[in-house]
Formats: sequence, C-alpha cells, structure tokens
Amino acid sequence: LGEAIPMAALFDWLRGRAWSGAPATARADGEPGFEQLGWQISLQRWDEGALEAVRTLPPMIIVRARVELPS
Repeated sequence: LGEAIPMAALFDWLRGRAWSGAPATARADGEPGFEQLGWQISLQRWDEGALEAVRTLPPMIIVRARVELPS
C-alpha cells in the first residue's frame, strides 16, 4: 500500500474489537466502532461482515475488509 498499517492491531480489528496494545475510545461521531492509533474503525456493517478502517491524518487511508463470519 505504500503506507504503514498497524498489523498487530489489524488482526483484532478484523474480529470487531480494539487491540489491547493501545488505548481506544468510542467514536466521536457516535457510529458503532472505536478510534485507535489514529484510525477510526467502523463496525456499522459488522453484522454483514464488513469493516472499515480510516486513517484521517495525511495521507488519508481507507481500508475496507469483508470478513466471513462463522455460522
């Protein structure tokens, strides 16, 4: 991608939870999810297996992932 992504945190984010290695706060906009390490993690479509992580600091990065949830 050409930019650093916090891989240790990403694995927890893909499970719909904040990484235990850094502080996290609820999203300021009230959307389901959290903010951690300068990224906004959206869990708004988590029930569909969709996750969006946005780094708002320049350069802005958006990572979208679809996770297949076990039945």
